[in-house]
Amino acid sequence: MDNLQLEDRGGGLKLTFLVATILAIISQIKVSLFISDFDISIAIILFPLLLYIFDDLNIIRTAILTAVFVYVLKVSIHAFNYGGVVEGITTYFPEIFFYIYYGIFFKLYKKFDPTLKLKYLFIGFLGIDYFSNLVELTIRTDGHIFHLKLQLGLIGVAIVRSFLVWVALYAMEYYNIFLLRKEHEDRYKKLLSLTSKLKSEMFWMEKNMHHIESTMTEAYTLFENIKKDKNYDTWASSALNIARDIHEVKKEYGLVVRGLQEAVENNLHDEGMYFNELVSILKSAMESDGIISDDKIKFSFILNQDFFTNKHYYLMSIFRNIITNSIEAMKNRDEEDIDRYIRFTHEYDKVNHIFIIEDNAGGIKKKYLESIFHPGFSTKINYDTGEINRGLGLSLVRDIVQESLNGKIEVMSEEDLGTKFIITIPKEELEG
Repeated sequence: MDNLQLEDRGGGLKLTFLVATILAIISQIKVSLFISDFDISIAIILFPLLLYIFDDLNIIRTAILTAVFVYVLKVSIHAFNYGGVVEGITTYFPEIFFYIYYGIFFKLYKKFDPTLKLKYLFIGFLGIDYFSNLVELTIRTDGHIFHLKLQLGLIGVAIVRSFLVWVALYAMEYYNIFLLRKEHEDRYKKLLSLTSKLKSEMFWMEKNMHHIESTMTEAYTLFENIKKDKNYDTWASSALNIARDIHEVKKEYGLVVRGLQEAVENNLHDEGMYFNELVSILKSAMESDGIISDDKIKFSFILNQDFFTNKHYYLMSIFRNIITNSIEAMKNRDEEDIDRYIRFTHEYDKVNHIFIIEDNAGGIKKKYLESIFHPGFSTKINYDTGEINRGLGLSLVRDIVQESLNGKIEVMSEEDLGTKFIITIPKEELEG
C-alpha cells in the first residue's frame, strides 16, 4: 500500500553513524592506481553493498557522513604519520566529493528503479561508479581528465568494482534464498505434524459432541418427567447417568485440551524474533487478510528501538486485536471528508516498552468506556442479520497484558474524535 509507512526514528541515525564509521575504518585498506594520490579503497566496494542491504538508510545523509568521516580519519592518520595537516587536507579533500556524488547518483538511480533489480544493477553501479570517480578526478586534476588512458582506467576501475559488488549481492541473494527455503521446509514439516495432531483431537471433539447431544436429550427428558411428575422411579437413574456422562465429557475434553497444548508447544516452539520483524509480519498478515486494504485509511508504524523478544505471539495478538477494532470502527464512520488514520507508535524508557495505538475513528461513548474490556461486551451488531460480535478481543488483550506480561493497558477516548490505547510492558518481560 502506498499510504502505509514504516518508520524507525531512533535506529536510523544510529545506523547511519555506524555505517559511516565502518566505512571510514575500512577506507584505510586501499590499492594505489593510475595517478598520484588516487587509490581504490575497499570502502568504495562496501559502500554500495551497505546502501543496498540497509534499504531504510537515508542515502544522502549516509553519503555525507561517510565522506566526512573518511576525510577526517585520513587527514588525522596523515598528520600522525607525516606531521603535515595542510598537505593531508588538500590531498584527501577531493575524495569527499566521490562519496557525496555516489550517494546522489545512487538515489537518482533508485528513483528510476525503486526495487533495485539485481539483473540490471551491474549497469547501474557501473555508471554510478564512473561518474562519481569523474567528479573526484575533475577536482583532483583541475579538469584535466579527458585523456584516453585515464578514461579507460576509470572505466576499468568502475567495471571491476561494480562487478565485485554485483557478484557479492547475487551471492547474498542466493544464500538468503537457501536459508529461506530451509526455514520454509522446517516450518512445513512442523505444520504437517501440527495438522495431524489437530485432526486427531478434532475426532475426539466430534465424538464428544454426539455424547453431549445424547446427554442433553436425557437431561431434557428428565426435566419433562419432573415437570409432569411422571416416571418417578427413573429420576434417580437418569440424574446419575447425566452426572456420569458429564464427568466423561469433562475428562475427555481435558485430554483434548492437553493434546492441543502439547501440539502447539511442540510444533510452534521457536526462540523468538526481533520487534521490527514482528511489526513487518503483522503488517503483511493484515494486508493479506484484507484487514488493512482500505486505501482511505492511512496507516503508520513508528518504531523507536528494535529488540529481541520471545513473547512475539502475545504481542501479535494484542496489536492485531486493537488495530482490527480501530478499522472496524473506522468503517462505521459516515464522514467522507476526514483524513482517516491509524497510528502505531513504539516508545520506551529505562524500564518499560510503551506501545501506543491511536485512531480518529469517532471514539467510544463515555457510557461504554468502562465496559470495553469485559468479556462478551460489544457494540458491533449486524442489523441485517442480527448477529453480534463475541466481544472477546479487548478482554483477551487486557488479560494478556496484565496477567501474562505483567503490564498495564490504558484507554483514552473522545466521542466523535478518536481513541488511544497505551500499553506499557516491563522490558524484563519482553526481553528476558
